[in-house]
This record gives sequence, C-alpha cells and structure tokens, in this order.
Amino acid sequence: MKKFYFILMLITFYAGQSHAMPVCLSPDKQNDCVGSEAWSNGDTYVGDYKNGQRTGKGAYIWSNGDEYKGDFVDGELTGQGTYSWPNGNIYIGDFVSGSRTGKGISLWPNNNKYIGDFINGSRTGKGTYTWRSGSSYKGDFVNGDITGKGIYKWKNGNTYVGDFINDNRTGQGTYTWSNGDIYKGSFINGVRTGVGTFTWYDGRTQSGLYDRNIYVGTIKRK
Repeated sequence: MKKFYFILMLITFYAGQSHAMPVCLSPDKQNDCVGSEAWSNGDTYVGDYKNGQRTGKGAYIWSNGDEYKGDFVDGELTGQGTYSWPNGNIYIGDFVSGSRTGKGISLWPNNNKYIGDFINGSRTGKGTYTWRSGSSYKGDFVNGDITGKGIYKWKNGNTYVGDFINDNRTGQGTYTWSNGDIYKGSFINGVRTGVGTFTWYDGRTQSGLYDRNIYVGTIKRK
C-alpha cells in the first residue's frame, strides 16, 4: 500500500510540472505522456514515455530498495540522475546506458565524498576523494583505486605529491611534514625505499639509499 501511494504521488508530481506531458491513457498508447509501470518482481517506474519507451524524466525503484531519479532514454538510465542505495550511499551525476559514466559525485553515510570521473560505475580518471577525518586526495583513479599521479593531504598538515599504485605511495614522490621536513625520492608501498633525499626543516640534508624508511647509506659507484 505504501508503494502504491508513492507511485500515485509521483504521477501527480510529474503531471503538475510546467513541462509535463499528459497522463498515458493505456499501456499501448505510451507516447509523449506520463505513466507508470509495476512488475511482478516488485520493481516500479513512474515518469515520461515516448514511443512506448521510458524516455524523459522518471523515477525507477527496484524491489531491493535501490532508487533512481533522473533521465531515461529508450528505457535506460542515460543523462543526469541520482541513484541511491538502501545503505545510504548516493551517486549524483552522469549515466550512459545504465552505467555511472562521466562526471559525478559519490556520497557515503560516513561523510566520505568523491567528486570526479566515472567509467562503468568505477572511479576512473581525475577526481577528489575527501575522508570524514579531513584527509583528502586529488588526482588519478583507476577502477576505484588511487593509481597514477596525485596529491594526498592529511588533516595534520602532512602532504605527499607523486606516484600511486593501488592506493599506495609507490614510485617517485615528495613527502612534506607539517614541521617542514621533506623527503624526495622513491617509495614502495607507502614507505621510503630506494634512492632519495631527506631535508630537515633546519636545512640539513641526507641523500642516498633508503630501506623501509631507514637510511642505509650512500650509493657506491663502480
């Protein structure tokens, strides 16, 4: 009964819009009109129809509690829309053929947030991820992972600028502490490993080989 009233309310809402089309008279006459559908599995749709297809603005609710409100083209989620999950996750942005592809925003109940590029539902491209703790990352993403080049800032003021692979600082980068200390060089899995230079805030420097954050000496040339 609750879902019925929700559908009725949505139909009334769409019909009352300034751009709204007339209400569809029957299932076989769904063209340039507003209508609704309900499936035996519990899914429902309320919104615009054109040439018998869900095309225009609409709202689709899945039986598992997922909801989408936004643009449809020929029955598919295509254009701008908002997708929400029962666990509180929300996506606002572009869709292509049912997939989150383009520019978008992801919001989580724990107040984490991502703004940037998506491809086939994954964070891929350029984007900014902000944690509820106050830390943030801005840069490249591949299949949801921090991979490529970017800038990571911690709430305490520390920053890292450089390469990432699978959410880890791996490659070449510069780590700056809030007290002014700086390390520039090689990282593997988030720790200083390889050749690098450590510069203290007072100007002293130490260059050479590092192994898991420990300085092991200068490199011997043959």
